Amino acid sequence: MLLSLIPFFAVVVLAFMKFRGPVLQASFSLDNFVALFQRSARPLGNTLMLSGIAALAAALIGVPIGYAVTRFRNGLTGLLDVVATLPFAVAGTVLGIALIISFNSGVLVLTGGWFIMVLAYVIRKLPFSVRSSSSILHQIDPSLEEASINLGVSPARTFARLTVPLMLSGIIGAMVLTFVTVSSELSTTVVLYSGEWQTLTVVMFQALEGTGAGTAVAAACLLVLLTLAPLAVIHRLLRRHEASLL
Repeated sequence: MLLSLIPFFAVVVLAFMKFRGPVLQASFSLDNFVALFQRSARPLGNTLMLSGIAALAAALIGVPIGYAVTRFRNGLTGLLDVVATLPFAVAGTVLGIALIISFNSGVLVLTGGWFIMVLAYVIRKLPFSVRSSSSILHQIDPSLEEASINLGVSPARTFARLTVPLMLSGIIGAMVLTFVTVSSELSTTVVLYSGEWQTLTVVMFQALEGTGAGTAVAAACLLVLLTLAPLAVIHRLLRRHEASLL
């Protein structure tokens, strides 16, 4: 575990060291972060916004699909399961090109905006929500839902008031995983983004293509913080939630 964490520690340390072009200097400085935010703070805001919307949308779509494929076993739900999982096997670049071809002309034009990026993220990360919801549902006895319905509660209200709270840990886990992976997504983003919708990964890519190694390392350090912060917060909240249930 320590060996796997060494690259992340190295990124954080290098982010606070001085670069002269691509050459590392033996001194500490905040110049990398100054250079990153002098360009614009917008990539950071874009990363947070797009990742948050994608995580929420993937949960809203994936949880009902996970419920359907777990509780209703038939040919239609089996096909739905395959369709929902298939995007995981598609390369991000291929998906980006396919979306551009589909929505670059005609009645519905999405290219150049943020919505097509979120659409790509949701399609790629939907399997996380579906699988997480499905796995947590396997641990919930269907008789609990049947008892609620027998007592006169509608199936929709039973799902919202009983099943979803019991699935909460799996839903939040899938949302965090989606948020973290979308924050670090490059292959799809670099195909679909326009100038005003740059993300931190695009900034890193452009900086490494030029001579801005310090800017790239600073952006990578921010990405590390973006992945650690939600994990720490959610872990604490879930522990409190589990303690309250006990």
